[in-house]
Amino acid sequence: SSATTSSEAGMDSLIGHLDGADCQFMLISPESGEFRMQIKCKEWSRVPWFDAVHHNTFSLHGAGYSNRYEAQRGRSLHGIESDDYIVSEILTGHSLMADWGSEKRGAVRKYWLAQDLVRHLADKHIEKVEFVDNNIQHLLITWSGGTKIYVNQGKDDWKITPPDTPGRTLPQYGYFADSRSNGIVSGISRDGSGKIIETGGREDEANGKSSIFVNARQTNSGNVLPLLPKLKSFKYLGSNKFSAEYIWKTFNSAARQPASLDYAVFIHCTEKQINWHHKPKEAFLSGGGYQKTPVPEWKGDVQTEPYESFIPDDLPAGRYYLVVGLYDAKGNGHRAKLLGLDTGADRYAVARLKVERGQDGKITSISAEPVEWEDEALSERLIPSDKPADFDFVRTSGAFRIESDNKAKTHKVIPLPNEPATEIALAVPAKSVKAVDADGKELRDVPFRQDGRYTVFTTQKDEFLYKIAW
Repeated sequence: SSATTSSEAGMDSLIGHLDGADCQFMLISPESGEFRMQIKCKEWSRVPWFDAVHHNTFSLHGAGYSNRYEAQRGRSLHGIESDDYIVSEILTGHSLMADWGSEKRGAVRKYWLAQDLVRHLADKHIEKVEFVDNNIQHLLITWSGGTKIYVNQGKDDWKITPPDTPGRTLPQYGYFADSRSNGIVSGISRDGSGKIIETGGREDEANGKSSIFVNARQTNSGNVLPLLPKLKSFKYLGSNKFSAEYIWKTFNSAARQPASLDYAVFIHCTEKQINWHHKPKEAFLSGGGYQKTPVPEWKGDVQTEPYESFIPDDLPAGRYYLVVGLYDAKGNGHRAKLLGLDTGADRYAVARLKVERGQDGKITSISAEPVEWEDEALSERLIPSDKPADFDFVRTSGAFRIESDNKAKTHKVIPLPNEPATEIALAVPAKSVKAVDADGKELRDVPFRQDGRYTVFTTQKDEFLYKIAW
């Protein structure tokens, strides 16, 4: 058969029998947990060890199923659409993966950002892997065909100076793929103001065509509400009761994303997930509900009133996470995605509870230790920003793919699916700007103005593309 055949989580012993497999990257951690390798070490980093040998003989896809790669760290910052996951795909030259949760926007974003690059690398091989300045978090991978990829896995920013290019600053999980000799560019970096931005695509100079993606991240990929819950105070009240106060730290306007919808607070406790066979013990606790100040009006640090919660009689003694969240109690019951340690099902840990019982089975003590969210430094990725980014040939706060055809004297500006109405300034001349639907039908003439070398206009949500004639 000439059909492509692949395996789930295949290995090198299958080379010659199958064409490839999906990759499964695991997390090294001092703590045990689902999809973790418990190893205590000072420092570790991912390296393209398999692909350095077998990349062009056995094709690996992605970096693993999203929940496996996340390893209980949350989908928003470590799942299949995250910078963390994408940089592992780029580090190894793997084909990009999306899943049902990516929906249209997430899959299109990854495709526009890096598909030209990974397709180019598909039949190439790794020539050299370097730890720059002996830092195992700063990798430089050199591929056959001239592509060089810089990857930063470290917590601190890394300033790089590729030959004949302006310097770039790579945040943690940032990268820059220098494949200009092949007309390809792709990267996640900081602009001059420090904002994290994305660029990707290719240029065909011989035919006068190019396709470039820019993303200033005014909309986060996970529809996360920019609120971080924390435990402020905890008091054991005797028997099976405790009282707790919670602080909700807001970033920008909580109503900005995903919608101005009021939510109710819920409070649960749950065991830590040990492995995928394990069913954690959990309990829905009393307390919470709608607040006097609706969630869309929250600003700064919002303190909810003290809640009394009751531990059920049938919950065994042991250690649990105290988790909170927001849900649409008056609507369809869906839970909002928030900032914080997601223990699953959009429930965010604020403390570790210890429930103790006496020989008679009655609760003798309930104590709580606040949980610090280790990824708080990464939270800027989940906080929407209206601040425009300057990509030199484009200025915008939005996400667009620009397809140019110099021979036809046209530029097509295609917003990322579900992108809100946004102003875009493109460094091209223009005679007309028209909104066009997916079937190529012209919908309307779009007002525009010239600002120096830039053509400036404002898009509308759900319009498919804009055609600039010059």
